[in-house]
Amino acid sequence: MFHFRDREGQPTRFYVVAARAMSIAEHFRVDGDINALKRRLRKETRVELHDTFQPYRAAFSRLFGIESEQALDLFHQTVSMKSVGDLTQFVRTHMLEAFDIESRIEQMLTHFDDLERAHAVVVKAKAQIGLLTPLVEDCDRHVQLAEGAAELRANRDALHGFFDGLKAGLLEKRAASLEEDATRLAARLETAEGRVLSARGQRDGLKQAIAENGGDHIEALAREIATRSIERDRRRRQAEDYDRLALALELPGPLDADQFADNFNALARICEEEAARRAELDNARTDAQVAFRQVRDEHAKLEVEIKSLEGR
Repeated sequence: MFHFRDREGQPTRFYVVAARAMSIAEHFRVDGDINALKRRLRKETRVELHDTFQPYRAAFSRLFGIESEQALDLFHQTVSMKSVGDLTQFVRTHMLEAFDIESRIEQMLTHFDDLERAHAVVVKAKAQIGLLTPLVEDCDRHVQLAEGAAELRANRDALHGFFDGLKAGLLEKRAASLEEDATRLAARLETAEGRVLSARGQRDGLKQAIAENGGDHIEALAREIATRSIERDRRRRQAEDYDRLALALELPGPLDADQFADNFNALARICEEEAARRAELDNARTDAQVAFRQVRDEHAKLEVEIKSLEGR
């Protein structure tokens, strides 16, 4: 429907699609106002009113079952066609739908790349499954062995209670036997204590008789002998220690005081030599510790580098 808003310029249009018969005189009569006509048409049943072409074409195609825009363009060209210059060009332009071969090729290439990547993923997954299957079997075997070990460990723990029961029975028998022994020993102890008391009485009588007959001097001599024996044993041990140390230092035994003095002077020189040697060993140990720390640091660096290479 064409109409003029202004007396000059191009006409304005709107589009109507009706699913029933309509006439110009009856339904498209304009009584001075085009908007009143639009309102009247919108009230009609089975009538669609559109201000633009795209909704109109969509409604037209829906009613006629036209799924292709190319067919609708062909219908439009056929209705408005006055002459055909080049039939081949007309068929190519209006009867054959455009086919974007480049985009289809690009889609095929993209799809092929996706398939190739999917195939690589499948191959990698199969390889991983092949590598992981033995590991899973080993894990199952480990679980079975762990369960068997747990069962054996439980049985072993149960044996402790069994043997403890046996041990408790044996200990009860042993305790009863010990009680009988204790009873017998108590009786023997009472007898022995009576003998001890009797012997002590005899000892005290003998001590008193010895004291009355000069026994105090004998006791003093006995104490002195005991003291001298202790001192003798102490000096003997010191002499043995000296001989052992002198032998270790390759020094002769002190047969007299002069030899003892010579050994003492030689011992001073040995101490000086050992002090010097100890200083050299300390220096060597310090150098060795420094070298060890350097080697340890180098070893730590190599371990870090090896772990990095293994990760890569």
